[in-house]
Amino acid sequence: MFQNAKPLDKVRHKNLKFTPQSNYLFARQLPVSILGASELVDASKHFPIVFWDTGNKNMPTLPQALMSIEKDKNAFVDEDGSWKAGYVPAHIRRYPFILGQLQDQERFAVMIVEDALHFQNEAGSPIIDEDGEGSEILKKATEFLATYKKELERTIEMVKEIEKYDVLAPMDFKISKGAATKVIKGFRSINFKKVLELDDQVLVKWVRNGVMGMIYAHLNSLSNLRTLIKMQGIKEESTSTDESTSSEE
Repeated sequence: MFQNAKPLDKVRHKNLKFTPQSNYLFARQLPVSILGASELVDASKHFPIVFWDTGNKNMPTLPQALMSIEKDKNAFVDEDGSWKAGYVPAHIRRYPFILGQLQDQERFAVMIVEDALHFQNEAGSPIIDEDGEGSEILKKATEFLATYKKELERTIEMVKEIEKYDVLAPMDFKISKGAATKVIKGFRSINFKKVLELDDQVLVKWVRNGVMGMIYAHLNSLSNLRTLIKMQGIKEESTSTDESTSSEE
């Protein structure tokens, strides 16, 4: 979605106008969407939530809404661009704005997707005001991005807790569509049996810091997996979760 994002420039973009959109065609090839911890309950009602396997213990991952079993597709974006689920992840809602880290700096700057539909209507509202400063629209977008960044940082710390106690198990999912059969790998799921074997002090801490809520939202969400499979006309052949309590991608 953000491959063509450019740093916001008050001179270059002084005449750029913004119009809100309900068209999500920009996300039609997005099979997964990162989720912050505060989104998990809402997202779990509509999508399977999985953990991406980075293969690197030093790189804790984030929970993700699985929106397609097939590569470069999104089952929740209709042909006309309408969104087919009752919740839109913040990762998608922030479009066409994003925070990008400046080269060789720790500072982050607002970036925009210039060719987004949001900027194609001359009757829209300016994102740079007459004084060359950010308009109210840009201020609100920037606040949203800053809040989203903090939320992901908090979520990373929660996932680190899960990684620390090694309760994530690989999920291998064998599917078929027509004559083609393939095994999907790369996701992980909570092994709840291992969770229950943890020390009581750990479990109490997880209840208080929200990790347990993340675990339950994830596990409850996996009931959406077969719905997603049916939406895409795919047949489930077999599932391996390595002692996880539910089926996986």
